[in-house]
Amino acid sequence: MPTPALAVAAIGVSILAFQSILNSITVLPPDLFGARNAAFAVSLLISTSAATQAVFSPLIGLAVDRFGFGAVCMAAPLLPLTGTWILQVFVGGHASRVSSS
Repeated sequence: MPTPALAVAAIGVSILAFQSILNSITVLPPDLFGARNAAFAVSLLISTSAATQAVFSPLIGLAVDRFGFGAVCMAAPLLPLTGTWILQVFVGGHASRVSSS
């Protein structure tokens, strides 16, 4: 970034976008599984997130050591986009059908 102010603005927009996606994912279980099963689904999402961080954090550290921060910073934004795409492909438009069954 050319200036510190632009870097701070970019980080703020990034955090806002991440939080928006995270909130949308947390609201998905009641839509898909109904209110009765939503608590289990949300706890499963949180547990999966923690387990994923435990597994992938050392791998990201190795990638930083080998390729530098640039490669990791270029690859990291693709992960939420890929996850959103997977949700759209496999769940998009079918939430009412899933929750009614």
